[in-house]
Amino acid sequence: MAGDWIKFEHATPDKEEVDIIANHLGIDPDAVIGKLLRLWIWADQQTVDGNALRVTQTFLDRITFCVGFADALRKAGWLEGREGRLSIPNFARHNGQSAKKRAQAAKRAEKSRSRNAASATPAHQRREEKSNNKPPPPLISAPSADTELVAVVDSLNSLGIMKTSCVQAASEAGCSPEHIRGLIEHYERNWRQIGWSSGALVHRIEHARPGMAIAEGWVPGTKKEDQPPTEDWSPAPDVECPNCHKSHRGNKRRKQLLQCVRCVANFELDEVEA
Repeated sequence: MAGDWIKFEHATPDKEEVDIIANHLGIDPDAVIGKLLRLWIWADQQTVDGNALRVTQTFLDRITFCVGFADALRKAGWLEGREGRLSIPNFARHNGQSAKKRAQAAKRAEKSRSRNAASATPAHQRREEKSNNKPPPPLISAPSADTELVAVVDSLNSLGIMKTSCVQAASEAGCSPEHIRGLIEHYERNWRQIGWSSGALVHRIEHARPGMAIAEGWVPGTKKEDQPPTEDWSPAPDVECPNCHKSHRGNKRRKQLLQCVRCVANFELDEVEA
Protein backbone atom coordinates (compact mmCIF):
# COMPACT_ATOMS: atom_id res chain seq x y z
CA MET A 1 0.00 0.00 0.00
CA ALA A 2 1.24 3.48 -0.85
CA GLY A 3 -0.31 5.31 2.11
CA ASP A 4 -3.61 6.57 3.44
CA TRP A 5 -3.80 9.80 1.39
CA ILE A 6 -3.66 10.88 -2.21
CA LYS A 7 -2.63 14.12 -3.91
CA PHE A 8 -5.47 16.11 -5.45
CA GLU A 9 -4.89 19.33 -7.43
CA HIS A 10 -7.05 22.38 -6.85
CA ALA A 11 -7.60 22.78 -10.58
CA THR A 12 -8.90 19.25 -11.13
CA PRO A 13 -12.66 20.05 -10.87
CA ASP A 14 -12.30 22.62 -13.66
CA LYS A 15 -10.28 20.50 -16.07
CA GLU A 16 -11.54 19.79 -19.58
CA GLU A 17 -11.36 16.02 -19.04
CA VAL A 18 -13.87 16.22 -16.18
CA ASP A 19 -16.31 18.04 -18.45
CA ILE A 20 -15.84 15.42 -21.18
CA ILE A 21 -16.62 12.57 -18.76
CA ALA A 22 -19.66 14.41 -17.35
CA ASN A 23 -21.10 15.06 -20.82
CA HIS A 24 -20.46 11.47 -21.93
CA LEU A 25 -22.26 10.03 -18.89
CA GLY A 26 -24.86 12.79 -18.56
CA ILE A 27 -24.05 13.41 -14.87
CA ASP A 28 -22.95 16.39 -12.82
CA PRO A 29 -19.20 17.28 -12.90
CA ASP A 30 -19.10 17.16 -9.10
CA ALA A 31 -20.33 13.57 -9.27
CA VAL A 32 -17.50 12.84 -11.70
CA ILE A 33 -14.98 14.19 -9.17
CA GLY A 34 -16.34 11.86 -6.50
CA LYS A 35 -16.05 8.82 -8.76
CA LEU A 36 -12.54 9.80 -9.86
CA LEU A 37 -11.46 10.02 -6.22
CA ARG A 38 -12.92 6.58 -5.56
CA LEU A 39 -11.00 5.16 -8.57
CA TRP A 40 -7.70 6.87 -7.68
CA ILE A 41 -7.89 5.78 -4.06
CA TRP A 42 -8.42 2.17 -5.17
CA ALA A 43 -5.50 2.42 -7.63
CA ASP A 44 -3.27 3.97 -4.96
CA GLN A 45 -4.03 1.10 -2.59
CA GLN A 46 -3.66 -1.73 -5.12
CA THR A 47 -0.78 -0.58 -7.36
CA VAL A 48 2.56 1.17 -7.12
CA ASP A 49 2.28 3.51 -10.10
CA GLY A 50 -1.23 3.00 -11.51
CA ASN A 51 -0.04 0.74 -14.31
CA ALA A 52 -0.80 -2.90 -15.23
CA LEU A 53 -4.21 -2.96 -13.62
CA ARG A 54 -5.19 -6.64 -13.83
CA VAL A 55 -8.88 -5.78 -14.03
CA THR A 56 -11.51 -5.13 -16.66
CA GLN A 57 -13.43 -1.99 -17.51
CA THR A 58 -16.53 -3.60 -16.06
CA PHE A 59 -14.71 -3.87 -12.73
CA LEU A 60 -13.87 -0.16 -12.85
CA ASP A 61 -17.52 0.61 -13.56
CA ARG A 62 -18.45 -1.46 -10.52
CA ILE A 63 -16.07 0.21 -8.04
CA THR A 64 -17.20 3.67 -9.24
CA PHE A 65 -20.89 2.64 -9.22
CA CYS A 66 -21.35 4.00 -12.74
CA VAL A 67 -21.92 1.97 -15.92
CA GLY A 68 -19.80 3.30 -18.79
CA PHE A 69 -17.39 5.19 -16.53
CA ALA A 70 -14.37 3.35 -17.94
CA ASP A 71 -15.42 4.22 -21.51
CA ALA A 72 -15.77 7.86 -20.51
CA LEU A 73 -12.26 7.74 -19.00
CA ARG A 74 -10.88 6.43 -22.31
CA LYS A 75 -12.64 9.20 -24.21
CA ALA A 76 -11.07 11.80 -21.91
CA GLY A 77 -7.64 10.18 -22.16
CA TRP A 78 -7.46 9.13 -18.52
CA LEU A 79 -7.52 5.37 -19.15
CA GLU A 80 -5.34 3.32 -21.49
CA GLY A 81 -4.46 -0.32 -22.20
CA ARG A 82 -6.46 -3.44 -22.87
CA GLU A 83 -8.66 -5.59 -20.68
CA GLY A 84 -6.57 -7.08 -17.86
CA ARG A 85 -3.67 -4.68 -18.54
CA LEU A 86 -5.25 -1.27 -17.94
CA SER A 87 -3.26 1.78 -16.86
CA ILE A 88 -3.98 5.30 -15.67
CA PRO A 89 -1.78 7.80 -17.55
CA ASN A 90 0.51 10.03 -15.42
CA PHE A 91 -0.80 8.42 -12.22
CA ALA A 92 2.73 8.16 -10.80
CA ARG A 93 3.26 11.88 -11.39
CA HIS A 94 0.96 12.78 -8.49
CA ASN A 95 0.23 9.57 -6.59
CA GLY A 96 1.82 6.26 -5.80
CA GLN A 97 4.68 5.61 -3.42
CA SER A 98 7.39 7.50 -5.29
CA ALA A 99 5.19 10.54 -6.01
CA LYS A 100 4.20 10.82 -2.36
CA LYS A 101 7.82 10.62 -1.28
CA ARG A 102 8.68 13.40 -3.71
CA ALA A 103 5.82 15.56 -2.46
CA GLN A 104 6.81 15.07 1.17
CA ALA A 105 10.47 15.75 0.40
CA ALA A 106 9.53 18.96 -1.41
CA LYS A 107 7.43 20.07 1.55
CA ARG A 108 10.28 19.39 3.97
CA ALA A 109 12.72 21.27 1.72
CA GLU A 110 10.38 24.28 1.59
CA LYS A 111 10.14 24.38 5.38
CA SER A 112 13.92 24.08 5.67
CA ARG A 113 14.44 26.97 3.24
CA SER A 114 12.04 29.13 5.24
CA ARG A 115 13.92 28.41 8.47
CA ASN A 116 17.28 29.05 6.83
CA ALA A 117 16.07 32.32 5.35
CA ALA A 118 14.90 33.48 8.76
CA SER A 119 18.18 32.52 10.44
CA ALA A 120 20.18 34.17 7.66
CA THR A 121 18.59 37.55 8.25
CA PRO A 122 21.22 39.86 9.83
CA ALA A 123 20.71 40.62 13.49
CA HIS A 124 20.56 44.39 12.91
CA GLN A 125 17.87 43.90 10.24
CA ARG A 126 15.79 41.76 12.63
CA ARG A 127 16.12 44.45 15.29
CA GLU A 128 15.11 47.08 12.75
CA GLU A 129 12.06 45.08 11.65
CA LYS A 130 11.08 44.53 15.28
CA SER A 131 11.39 48.24 16.01
CA ASN A 132 9.23 49.03 12.97
CA ASN A 133 6.49 46.81 14.39
CA LYS A 134 6.39 48.72 17.66
CA PRO A 135 3.36 50.97 18.19
CA PRO A 136 4.00 54.69 17.80
CA PRO A 137 5.18 56.37 21.02
CA PRO A 138 2.60 58.38 22.95
CA LEU A 139 2.42 62.12 22.48
CA ILE A 140 5.23 63.66 24.51
CA SER A 141 4.42 66.45 26.92
CA ALA A 142 6.69 68.88 25.09
CA PRO A 143 9.09 68.94 22.12
CA SER A 144 12.22 67.70 23.88
CA ALA A 145 14.48 69.16 21.18
CA ASP A 146 13.46 72.72 22.02
CA THR A 147 14.28 73.75 25.59
CA GLU A 148 12.25 76.95 25.27
CA LEU A 149 9.09 74.99 24.49
CA VAL A 150 9.87 72.72 27.43
CA ALA A 151 9.93 75.81 29.64
CA VAL A 152 6.56 76.87 28.21
CA VAL A 153 5.11 73.46 29.05
CA ASP A 154 6.49 73.75 32.59
CA SER A 155 4.67 77.08 32.92
CA LEU A 156 1.40 75.39 31.94
CA ASN A 157 2.01 72.57 34.40
CA SER A 158 2.59 75.07 37.18
CA LEU A 159 -0.92 76.41 36.49
CA GLY A 160 -2.35 72.89 36.85
CA ILE A 161 -2.81 72.46 33.09
CA MET A 162 -1.72 69.00 31.95
CA LYS A 163 -3.10 69.18 28.39
CA THR A 164 0.14 70.40 26.85
CA SER A 165 -0.52 69.19 23.32
CA CYS A 166 -1.73 72.73 22.62
CA VAL A 167 1.90 73.89 22.75
CA GLN A 168 2.80 71.42 20.02
CA ALA A 169 -0.14 72.63 17.90
CA ALA A 170 0.89 76.27 18.28
CA SER A 171 4.51 75.47 17.48
CA GLU A 172 3.53 73.56 14.32
CA ALA A 173 1.40 76.56 13.28
CA GLY A 174 4.55 78.71 13.38
CA CYS A 175 4.19 80.44 16.75
CA SER A 176 7.39 81.13 18.67
CA PRO A 177 7.87 80.15 22.33
CA GLU A 178 7.88 83.87 23.23
CA HIS A 179 4.45 84.27 21.66
CA ILE A 180 3.04 81.30 23.60
CA ARG A 181 4.64 82.57 26.81
CA GLY A 182 2.98 85.95 26.19
CA LEU A 183 -0.43 84.22 26.02
CA ILE A 184 0.25 82.51 29.35
CA GLU A 185 1.27 85.81 30.99
CA HIS A 186 -1.84 87.53 29.60
CA TYR A 187 -3.97 84.77 31.08
CA GLU A 188 -2.27 85.07 34.48
CA ARG A 189 -2.91 88.82 34.58
CA ASN A 190 -6.55 88.74 33.56
CA TRP A 191 -8.16 85.38 34.41
CA ARG A 192 -9.67 86.61 37.68
CA GLN A 193 -11.13 89.83 36.31
CA ILE A 194 -12.50 88.25 33.12
CA GLY A 195 -13.50 84.92 34.64
CA TRP A 196 -11.49 82.61 32.37
CA SER A 197 -11.05 78.94 33.15
CA SER A 198 -7.90 77.00 32.29
CA GLY A 199 -9.69 75.71 29.21
CA ALA A 200 -9.73 79.25 27.81
CA LEU A 201 -5.92 79.31 27.85
CA VAL A 202 -5.66 75.87 26.24
CA HIS A 203 -8.13 76.90 23.50
CA ARG A 204 -6.27 80.15 22.84
CA ILE A 205 -2.87 78.42 22.54
CA GLU A 206 -4.27 75.70 20.27
CA HIS A 207 -5.63 78.36 17.88
CA ALA A 208 -2.66 80.70 18.09
CA ARG A 209 -1.27 81.97 14.79
CA PRO A 210 1.75 84.13 13.98
CA GLY A 211 0.83 87.80 13.79
CA MET A 212 -2.30 87.46 15.97
CA ALA A 213 -2.28 89.94 18.84
CA ILE A 214 -1.97 88.51 22.33
CA ALA A 215 -5.29 90.02 23.44
CA GLU A 216 -7.22 88.68 20.44
CA GLY A 217 -8.92 85.34 19.98
CA TRP A 218 -9.87 84.65 23.60
CA VAL A 219 -13.19 83.04 24.49
CA PRO A 220 -15.58 85.26 26.45
CA GLY A 221 -15.28 85.04 30.22
CA THR A 222 -17.70 85.68 33.06
CA LYS A 223 -16.87 89.10 34.41
CA LYS A 224 -17.61 89.92 38.03
CA GLU A 225 -20.01 92.71 37.09
CA ASP A 226 -21.98 90.17 35.08
CA GLN A 227 -22.41 87.84 38.09
CA PRO A 228 -25.52 88.10 40.31
CA PRO A 229 -24.93 90.30 43.39
CA THR A 230 -24.18 88.56 46.67
CA GLU A 231 -26.09 89.17 49.87
CA ASP A 232 -25.21 92.33 51.76
CA TRP A 233 -22.96 91.71 54.75
CA SER A 234 -21.90 94.40 57.19
CA PRO A 235 -19.87 94.49 60.41
CA ALA A 236 -21.59 93.82 63.72
CA PRO A 237 -20.54 94.54 67.31
CA ASP A 238 -18.99 91.93 69.58
CA VAL A 239 -21.59 89.35 70.54
CA GLU A 240 -21.64 85.92 72.13
CA CYS A 241 -22.34 83.02 69.80
CA PRO A 242 -25.04 80.74 71.25
CA ASN A 243 -23.30 77.75 69.65
CA CYS A 244 -19.65 78.10 70.69
CA HIS A 245 -20.26 80.72 73.46
CA LYS A 246 -17.35 82.82 72.29
CA SER A 247 -17.55 86.59 72.32
CA HIS A 248 -16.27 87.98 69.08
CA ARG A 249 -17.24 90.20 66.20
CA GLY A 250 -19.62 88.52 63.80
CA ASN A 251 -20.94 89.37 60.35
CA LYS A 252 -24.41 90.87 60.30
CA ARG A 253 -26.73 90.03 57.45
CA ARG A 254 -30.07 91.57 56.67
CA LYS A 255 -33.04 90.88 58.91
CA GLN A 256 -30.90 90.92 62.08
CA LEU A 257 -29.14 87.62 61.14
CA LEU A 258 -25.62 87.01 62.45
CA GLN A 259 -23.13 84.37 61.43
CA CYS A 260 -20.37 83.26 63.77
CA VAL A 261 -17.06 83.53 61.99
CA ARG A 262 -15.60 80.76 64.19
CA CYS A 263 -18.16 77.96 64.04
CA VAL A 264 -20.19 79.35 61.11
CA ALA A 265 -23.41 79.19 63.10
CA ASN A 266 -26.30 81.48 62.16
CA PHE A 267 -28.39 83.15 64.86
CA GLU A 268 -30.76 86.11 65.20
CA LEU A 269 -30.64 89.00 67.66
CA ASP A 270 -33.57 91.18 68.53
CA GLU A 271 -31.56 94.36 68.76
CA VAL A 272 -28.26 94.79 67.00
CA GLU A 273 -26.61 98.07 66.23
CA ALA A 274 -25.47 98.55 62.70
